Amino acid sequence: MTAPTAKTPNIRRVLKEIQELEADSSDRYAITIPFEDDIFQLHFTIRGPSGTPYEAGVYHGRLVLPPQYPFKPPEIYFLTPNGRFETKTKICLSISSFHEETWNPSWGLRTMLLGIASFMAFESEGAIGSVRWTDDERRNLAKVSHTWTCSECGQANEAILPVCGELRPLSDKDKGEPGLEFVYERDREKQQVQPRAGEADSGLGDVRDGESGTSASEAEDRDAENRPPSARAAIEAPGSAPPNRIPSPSSSHQPPSSSPAPSARPPGSAAPTTAASQAHAHEQSQAKLDVMIVAVLFVIIAILLRKIL
Repeated sequence: MTAPTAKTPNIRRVLKEIQELEADSSDRYAITIPFEDDIFQLHFTIRGPSGTPYEAGVYHGRLVLPPQYPFKPPEIYFLTPNGRFETKTKICLSISSFHEETWNPSWGLRTMLLGIASFMAFESEGAIGSVRWTDDERRNLAKVSHTWTCSECGQANEAILPVCGELRPLSDKDKGEPGLEFVYERDREKQQVQPRAGEADSGLGDVRDGESGTSASEAEDRDAENRPPSARAAIEAPGSAPPNRIPSPSSSHQPPSSSPAPSARPPGSAAPTTAASQAHAHEQSQAKLDVMIVAVLFVIIAILLRKIL
């Protein structure tokens, strides 16, 4: 790694963080400088989180640090197909440039790498840069991710971050990383958020937590467009059953019933009964009123006749 000659405070900060990460020799993440003349554009490589369809995978991406780093958050892109995030698209996370209000200058590259891995384990349907593929598709992508080679830096994932058995436990530095607890807690809150009335179909449930959302149909179309042919071939091989797609609320079907379904009532059929009863009541009230008026008139006439006679 050839360090840039200019040593402004933010460049010194970035170089120091990179040196610390390289000294740790973590089996969970790695950071590299793909372009020697641009210290603010970095590439990261992470292992998929344990207990998820990504755990066997290695994923490569890009971090674009702003000139104001560490006072502003980075742009985050995934480059390796993974089934959780779109590739070559700026993704929306609470530690990315989409949410400057949640960024903390005390966080650094270590926070970003651990945080990105944690976000893979939590679904956020409708968020910018998110896709929702089946677990089988994600596992197949994880299997082929080791030999995936970056077209920008020319390095293969297995060369940057070799996979040697199970992940080692988190180091003390990783466990004590400032802000990491906030990142994990935010993920848990997103997982527990339930859409309010009227939000299930409108997609507002995912926008509510601060991430920009799209409708369910748009998300499905985007998922299909971003699925590489290799993934489709791996899943939909000849003789194999097609993958089970995650059903949407609008496409769910009730099991057939043995009893015939009641025939639908024609629109407005209940209205005549109600109108007839109301008309009958009105006629009865009008008749009573007429009788009372006649009785009053007879009383008045009788009084007048008595006075005259």
